[in-house]
Amino acid sequence: MRNRRAIPAIAFGLLLLAPVTCLAQLSSADASIRHRKAAFTLMNTYFVRIYQATHGERPYDPGEVLENARNVEMLSRLPWAGFGPGSDAGATRARPDIWLEPERFKQLGDTMQEQVSKLRAAAQSGDPAVTRAVFLKARESCQACHQAFRAD
Repeated sequence: MRNRRAIPAIAFGLLLLAPVTCLAQLSSADASIRHRKAAFTLMNTYFVRIYQATHGERPYDPGEVLENARNVEMLSRLPWAGFGPGSDAGATRARPDIWLEPERFKQLGDTMQEQVSKLRAAAQSGDPAVTRAVFLKARESCQACHQAFRAD
């Protein structure tokens, strides 16, 4: 009996969400910008935690560092969908060069993803020195893209 009562409640909830879905479609460029900003913000949060652990600003807990590296690796796949058509204008620090040099932008993004995958692998070792060395390379890959494509 409970399942039969749940179906109308779920349907009603979906009806309430319909206007939100339509609104998101109307402002797809703004939604794209919010999407990529959210992904980068979260990625930075976990990246900073790894920095702090590998630079003596917080205790090095191998399990925590590995979890943070896994989060960074997963989040590194998310922002790219937020660079769609029309998302070059608005509340963004993205330079127009992203849309003028898409191959270079993609290559730098791919390099960053490769480096954060290596960071996750290094974190699995549990060795702070190894993790720190690989972290520095991952950070360089992030900075390379920021220097080329982010307006500060």
